[in-house]
Amino acid sequence: MTGPVISLMVAVPDAARAAAWYREALGATVVWDLGSVVGLEVAGAPLFLAEPDGPNWSSPAEAGTTTVRVEVFVDDPDAVWARAVAAGADGDDPVRDHQMPWGPHRQGGFFDPFGHRWLVGDRSPLPAHRKGGDPASLPSAADLLKMQLRHAWVNARWVLEGLDDEEYGWEPAPLCWSVRRRGPDVRGWGAGEWVCEDRWPPPDPLPVTTIAWRVVHLAAWTEVYLDWTFGGATALIQDFDVPGDCAGGLAWLHGAQDRFMAAVDDLDDATAFALRPAHWGESVPIAHLVTSMLTEHVHHIAEVGALRDVRRGRARRQPPPPPVAGPPWWLPEPR
Repeated sequence: MTGPVISLMVAVPDAARAAAWYREALGATVVWDLGSVVGLEVAGAPLFLAEPDGPNWSSPAEAGTTTVRVEVFVDDPDAVWARAVAAGADGDDPVRDHQMPWGPHRQGGFFDPFGHRWLVGDRSPLPAHRKGGDPASLPSAADLLKMQLRHAWVNARWVLEGLDDEEYGWEPAPLCWSVRRRGPDVRGWGAGEWVCEDRWPPPDPLPVTTIAWRVVHLAAWTEVYLDWTFGGATALIQDFDVPGDCAGGLAWLHGAQDRFMAAVDDLDDATAFALRPAHWGESVPIAHLVTSMLTEHVHHIAEVGALRDVRRGRARRQPPPPPVAGPPWWLPEPR
């Protein structure tokens, strides 16, 4: 859903003659022509012309005064003003700098041949311009995906920093799933000596999972999503060899994150919304698959952080991020 479009309709005595003048003076294009009513576009903005047909609406010539003031915001107001004057406008107010609360605003004015007042200025009064530049400088959908995913990856590594084997395998409740050596009573997935405990359908009550389980779970599903989103779409979670120690689990997770991020970095707005088969059977946009993996990381890494806080008996203060160069629309906020 998009927002409303506000258009302007000006009263003119002769719609055809007015349309011809706006084409010459402002570079307008005719979108439709009904004779007494003409729809124009000026650089994508709608401008409608109409010959008044009732007593409650008049052109400036009939009213004896201007009946509308049109304000236009452009990159080069001097050029627009000069073109209009060259086409016959009354350039009574040449473009100049005006001091405004937000800084200088360059603007000038003219009357068109039909009595309407036009003010042409730069974009500085527009909220989007004052908050961060013109729309071309704002992030694309692909940029936002990359920013959010990278931020989640960086935060995950901070949460997992300093983890050792004892804490990695700590069981906070009597009933826990973890990473265990393969045996007759161990059920789960994994192609090698170690198994990540799991069951489908899940049991009730559902066991609490250890940090080891969460790390391996994230690593494996990042690999699965990487393959189904950017690769051959054949990877299955049970085919992976599960590492049995903390160093191996973290190395697997970090490597999977790096490979996934490298693939996401190559996306643009067109490819971000291309359809890909998902491992559950339907085809969905790549952006859907990427945000699913983002959500999975935010979810489980938050759980890991909470488990570590409980085990140490206190929360951990996060340091401020180091200064990094980045686009103007991404400024990390202080913590």
